[in-house]
Amino acid sequence: VVAVPDSAVIDTGDRQVVIVDKGEGSFEPRDVKIGMRGDGMAEIMEGLAEGEKVVVSANFLIDAESNLKAALSALTPAEAVKTLPLDAIPDLSDVQVIVFTDYPGQAPQVVEDQVTYPLTTSMLTVPRSKVVRGFSFFGVSFVYVIFEDGTDPYWARSRVLE
Repeated sequence: VVAVPDSAVIDTGDRQVVIVDKGEGSFEPRDVKIGMRGDGMAEIMEGLAEGEKVVVSANFLIDAESNLKAALSALTPAEAVKTLPLDAIPDLSDVQVIVFTDYPGQAPQVVEDQVTYPLTTSMLTVPRSKVVRGFSFFGVSFVYVIFEDGTDPYWARSRVLE
């Protein structure tokens, strides 16, 4: 018998849904069939396997990388507004693009000379970039390109890819 806390079940009136935690920040709405309820728990007859993790409070933090639209596609818009409370917190961080380069087995100075420095100097010419920082470690290089406020993140990524 699979049982979940009552707070994990979103009851739309027509159906019952739980949000399954698939790991690494990925969630999936799933229709379930509810059996007995009692002591703050709900028996799941169908739709959920033993050991799967579910979101208990059904509150989500929306950040710049979340794909909430996909998670709510199983709910109609009217149902989503009625049943799924959301806390939207604005993303106040700078728009940045990180260029990671793997150069296995190379010393930090070699990585700096052959990868980090050339990338950093070429990123200085990217439009609307305000800060470019390069870091070299054993076998890896990181170049951070930070853009001016108001820059679209997708536009920034495409400029760095060019």
